[in-house]
Amino acid sequence: MHGLVALADFLIGQCDIMENTDTEDKRRKLIYDRIPDVVKDGPALARELKWRVQRELPKVEAEETVTVKAEDGAVKKEKAVRTRRPTSVIPQKGSSRIWNVNLP
Repeated sequence: MHGLVALADFLIGQCDIMENTDTEDKRRKLIYDRIPDVVKDGPALARELKWRVQRELPKVEAEETVTVKAEDGAVKKEKAVRTRRPTSVIPQKGSSRIWNVNLP
């Protein structure tokens, strides 16, 4: 799922370049020519893909204890639940399965 978000971000970036009037025509045409003929609206499809994938990603919930000081100096502990999405699109760097192999 994170890979699909990265792909959607790339496609949206390419569509932004294609729709920018300051970009030279040669580059805009190159991006436009790479969109398959069956796709009617490439930018809308890329945004739809990102929206649907982000909607399916699980939310990360973290419960933590927060210390709150009142005006009279009393200290009170409360539990706060924060719901957020992962900050990184790609959670970890890829690793090779054979990198640290001990050979006889």
